[in-house]
Amino acid sequence: MAACILVVDDVLPNLRLLEAKLVIENFQVILVNSGQKALDILNQQQVDLVLLDVMMPEMDGFEVCKRIRSNRAIADLPVVMITAYGDVQHRVRSLEVGADDFLTKPINDTALFARVRSLLELKFLLDELNVREKTLGDFYLLPSSNTTIEDDLAYDDILLIHETSSAADKIRKTLEDVKSKVIHINNDQDIVKAIHTRDYALIILSLSLENNKSLELLSFLRSEDLTSRIPILLTGDESQLSKFVIGLDMGASDYFLRPIEKAEVLLRCRTQLRKSAYSERLKSLQNVSVSANFIDHSTGLYNKKYLLKYLEGFMKNAMQMARPVSLIMMSIDFINEGVNPKTSVGGLERMMSEMSKKISAYISISDLLTRTSLHELAILMIDTPVEIAVQFSEKLRQYLVKQSFSQDQNVIKAKISLGITSSSGANLTPDSFLQKAEKALSDAKQKPNGNDRSVIVL
Repeated sequence: MAACILVVDDVLPNLRLLEAKLVIENFQVILVNSGQKALDILNQQQVDLVLLDVMMPEMDGFEVCKRIRSNRAIADLPVVMITAYGDVQHRVRSLEVGADDFLTKPINDTALFARVRSLLELKFLLDELNVREKTLGDFYLLPSSNTTIEDDLAYDDILLIHETSSAADKIRKTLEDVKSKVIHINNDQDIVKAIHTRDYALIILSLSLENNKSLELLSFLRSEDLTSRIPILLTGDESQLSKFVIGLDMGASDYFLRPIEKAEVLLRCRTQLRKSAYSERLKSLQNVSVSANFIDHSTGLYNKKYLLKYLEGFMKNAMQMARPVSLIMMSIDFINEGVNPKTSVGGLERMMSEMSKKISAYISISDLLTRTSLHELAILMIDTPVEIAVQFSEKLRQYLVKQSFSQDQNVIKAKISLGITSSSGANLTPDSFLQKAEKALSDAKQKPNGNDRSVIVL
């Protein structure tokens, strides 16, 4: 994730410490020592997230945050306030001026990267949503609206998996105060019933369940289809830091500590609920009623014409930010020794539809899957270097060639060829970018390797 982070603090050692932590994780870092300099930078170049110290001379962090929120061009920029340890008043004030979250000094590495990664995911989802809405708007397929997702954000059903305690009561009351419906269960025996009775916007999981079941439950929730994409917040004591690290690696979205602080709980929940809302909005855009000019009706995917229009807006923005954009072109043949290779058109369309559903479930919500021709699909991967796209495509191909499809009571397998390319900051037009990926795919199809064929990268 090649993200750019602006760090604002008037104390040089604090700047250098955060820079060292972030650079190791391959983030781009800009350091400034005043609020005014921060605002000047934000008006001059693209930044993905701001780490903003509260206590600064001349212009404090609160004023900087207020000015960011009042500037329409950067109002959605994630801002994390850095406060002194135990300074509850500053945390509450951070919430009032529109900060997305806060960190306390001395800054813990686990907390730092949990906040940064969670908010960057949120920003990239929002960026992707804006590009897709603009693309549909350019086609006159999406009516303009003054209503934002933030206006409709609701703390819907939340599943609280937590031992019975005062901490659980405080979490439940905090969320119910903002009109949330909280379903509280206190053991793993009730979880299967709970996840099958309703759809949840968020799951909160305590790391202090009896018999150390918490991480086992987290693994279960991430493996179940019903809960695999639901944000999960962990909660526990500071002494359980090592468990938080493991939990985040296992797919938890973020965490908050006990003793429970209302502002912190609401901030963490709000971030995850916004991500869920953006993801649902992205899904709904796929179902916008559009002309046959832009949709492949057999699969329900956007077509090549839509992809080119989408790339016009997206690539210009991506190149300005020097962000990698990878494109995977996939050719699919359905084969079986006992079946006539001349598969009927109806049979092919049914299998392509089934294949597209399998791929859609496998890829990220921010990736764009389109059908570009009879046998070909394309996956546009946002903020993805080509080497990551190659690793992903290999895993995807291995998954797909193991799948079976039915045709006239025969079992059909898929034969996959892949061509991959990346913008990598190159000055490409949408047409040349797509042609480059198509050339890679053509080369791959000329070099068969068993039933799997080759992956070619250009």
